[in-house]
Amino acid sequence: MKRFGKVLGLAVLTAAAAVFMGCPTPGDDTGGGLWDTKGIELIESLAGKSVSWEDGGAIKVPSSYAKRLQVGSKVIFELATFDNGSAGPYIELHVEDGSWNTLDPASDFIKYYDAKGSRVSVTQEMDDSVATGRWKINVDAGTYYFEVTETNLSKLKGGFAFQGNFKLVKVGLTNLAEAEQSEAAVYSGDEITLKLESGSAENGGVPVLRMAYYRSDATDLKLTLSNVNLIVKKGDATVTTNEEYEFNLNIYDGQTPNKEYNTDIPLGNTVLKSGDTFTIKLESATVDGTDDVTDSVISSIEIFAFDNSAAGNYKILSGENKPKLITKKNGAPISPAPAE
Repeated sequence: MKRFGKVLGLAVLTAAAAVFMGCPTPGDDTGGGLWDTKGIELIESLAGKSVSWEDGGAIKVPSSYAKRLQVGSKVIFELATFDNGSAGPYIELHVEDGSWNTLDPASDFIKYYDAKGSRVSVTQEMDDSVATGRWKINVDAGTYYFEVTETNLSKLKGGFAFQGNFKLVKVGLTNLAEAEQSEAAVYSGDEITLKLESGSAENGGVPVLRMAYYRSDATDLKLTLSNVNLIVKKGDATVTTNEEYEFNLNIYDGQTPNKEYNTDIPLGNTVLKSGDTFTIKLESATVDGTDDVTDSVISSIEIFAFDNSAAGNYKILSGENKPKLITKKNGAPISPAPAE
């Protein structure tokens, strides 16, 4: 299971020798000079999103942007304080691969700058919940950036995410390669009603909507939903969804022969109750990955409510109600996956 713990700081993605390419471009106090960079592309789907350590759910940069990074690109982001209702408003941030994975870091792997072009100092933190330590930074609300170098390019192109406790006001990328024209099939689904049979833990629960499919082998393959337009409502309230979801192998103790590949839609710091109802509809998405991405696999993806915490005993809250997320390809019905 994923590990959710409060971790201070700004973590880099991996250990590597420091090679810094190019010079920082100063901006003004508000970052105006940076935001006016010629050719900057704002990621509209990430604007205004908030995240906290307790709620989990990193803010992931869609691969459609990350894979276009080049040496000399800048990742520019504006942060605001976020009050999650427990610890008060503050900003703590780290950059990761989107799965809470922290590799042995090196402070020069990514160099962070404020809007004036002054380098932001980072110090390493160690605690019981972070086996290898993270590089941390304490910042005020404002605009910051880092540059893509020959050293960090491959890791960043592979995907990265913002995690911590803050509001991501906006994020922009500069000097991107041209976007590839894609003729990928567009998948969609019918409207789903998901009624909960049980509630999440009152204290320490981490409720999510989990999307999952199953295979008899345990190879660490990956399947990604991209360009996602997913409409989710809890009652009348809209749930924030992402533009991209990556499925990863999750092996539970004693789970044989089927192995679960899953990804989660975080529901924030909330308690779900028996009888709560979600309506869900996938309007559109494209699919790719290193898994055997057949219509059989794609149409087998289920969605269900799940308490993703030890406090909730990792309980499926919607019982046996695990409807299929995807039922159409280019607007036409696709056959359900055969039972394994």
